[in-house]
Amino acid sequence: PHALLVTCIHIFSSTTSLVALFSALALLHPLLLLLGVGSVVPVLVVRAGVNQKIWRAFAKAGPREREHNYLYHLVAGPRFHAEQKAFGLGPLLIDRVRALSQSRLDEKRGLYRQANARDVVGAACSAAVLAVAYGFLIVRGSGGALTVGAVAASLSAFSSLTGHLAAMLGALLTVDQHAPFLMELYGLFDRPT
Repeated sequence: PHALLVTCIHIFSSTTSLVALFSALALLHPLLLLLGVGSVVPVLVVRAGVNQKIWRAFAKAGPREREHNYLYHLVAGPRFHAEQKAFGLGPLLIDRVRALSQSRLDEKRGLYRQANARDVVGAACSAAVLAVAYGFLIVRGSGGALTVGAVAASLSAFSSLTGHLAAMLGALLTVDQHAPFLMELYGLFDRPT
């Protein structure tokens, strides 16, 4: 909850800077504003999709995690050592714990590999939009439509806008990532005893 509150404070504090930067870029040229926002959108869309996949994977893995933890405590704890030895359950339990651990590791590895690949695609799309924006500024500046000062101000405002917008949207994604876990946690507290 604390991290969520701090994230929300960061979101609200970034809003004023974004309004000023939106205004500056819209005054210089409306296309710059669209390109600035457009350069952040691919990463945001990819990250939101990854957050949903991670949440679904962890929600689905709950029963398997409980089974793993239960069996691990049976195997590793001294409390059931006599029963394991008497019934010959030790090797069976150890094999099951290993299989569950490997399955969990393989699933997480695949999930994070897929997330990294999606991040690369999102970053490449964002870089392409940034290249178009900088090319637009170069063409307008070299054609005399913008003064040197206006080009410098545009580059500065554009860079600042994409940085602030990426930070704010990243904070929103953090909220999106924490929300399902918090809803599940507080849902456990709401259950009648």
